[in-house]
Amino acid sequence: MYEFITKMVDGLVQYAEFYLPILAILTPIAFIIWQTQKIKKAEIEFKIYEQRRGANEELLTMIFDSIKDIQDPKRKDAVAANLKEQYPKIAKELMRISSEDVLKTYSDMMKAARAGEPTVTRYLGDLFLHMRKDLGIKDKDLSNRRLLGVFITDIDDPKYDGLFRK
Repeated sequence: MYEFITKMVDGLVQYAEFYLPILAILTPIAFIIWQTQKIKKAEIEFKIYEQRRGANEELLTMIFDSIKDIQDPKRKDAVAANLKEQYPKIAKELMRISSEDVLKTYSDMMKAARAGEPTVTRYLGDLFLHMRKDLGIKDKDLSNRRLLGVFITDIDDPKYDGLFRK
């Protein structure tokens, strides 16, 4: 019995002498590979974030310029021409890089705008919230109505009550 245990222990020692140096080399290599993949993933996510930020910024600029300019009846034709020129470029960027929520809300907003529905205001607020979410801003209690209050000063007027979900 003693010989059996001695042979078994000797076998384990030989096994350990052979495999421990290999393990000592492979472990840091595996760690480096894992870290490299983690860094590459973070870089890709950051590039996507930057591209979304750029696309969202272009869309916001177009929307705010349109809102500002449309208030001037003399600029109505210029606004329409500008939108016609900018829209394909911005739409391409949105399709390429925007999140599903931004695309869906933008599409719904455009349908409502073409139909002349007043819900376009609510969709605009939803769009802004989704864009903020894409940028990593975690809004807990911010509503689309409150967000629109940044530039629609009478957003709390009861005339808007029907536009917003409760």
